[in-house]
Amino acid sequence: MFLAMEYMALGDLEQNLQEIEASPEHLGTALSEEELQEITRQILEGLKIMHAEGFAHRDLKPQNVFVVQKQPQWWVKLGDFGLSKQRTDQTAFRTQAGTQQYMAPELYHYVPDLDSETSEYTHAIDLWALGCIVYRIIVGAVPFPSLLTLRNFCRDPSKIPLSIPASMEEAGKCVREFLQPNPRDRPAASVALASTWLSQSMFFI
Repeated sequence: MFLAMEYMALGDLEQNLQEIEASPEHLGTALSEEELQEITRQILEGLKIMHAEGFAHRDLKPQNVFVVQKQPQWWVKLGDFGLSKQRTDQTAFRTQAGTQQYMAPELYHYVPDLDSETSEYTHAIDLWALGCIVYRIIVGAVPFPSLLTLRNFCRDPSKIPLSIPASMEEAGKCVREFLQPNPRDRPAASVALASTWLSQSMFFI
């Protein structure tokens, strides 16, 4: 079997963020709030479609978000579906899959309120990963660089504060909604798209 995908000459989101952060003109957050809104909205649009069809991406990260058009009007696409899976009446999401720094805590059984007897999880893992992506864009680093940090956050989020600048307060609210330790508390992609912060994004491809 051979898998082919569209060639993305501009590379992935991580490559582009690193180029921006390495430039002499770079100060503060890599992208403006408007750019961040647009990228977040486009990723959510992709997740909304996938989740409606029963698919979870399971390896969402900046390296798997591909850039079609760069700033100031970003156009991104989800890619690399090698770990994606469709949930059906006969199948469930159970395999621990993904990239550690973007993997949701339920994959490690770090959520106290969940039944640890089952390894089944939901599409909410993609919303957690998106929260990590948005945080990485704002701060320039992942929110949970180690499993210990992630475990401690799940035990008591107040002891592991998310360092989001005041200038990105509205984006920070969105990040905190995505980075809820319990997957039941994270919004669905369709609900997140209806949020006030994201509905302000007006650029469409």
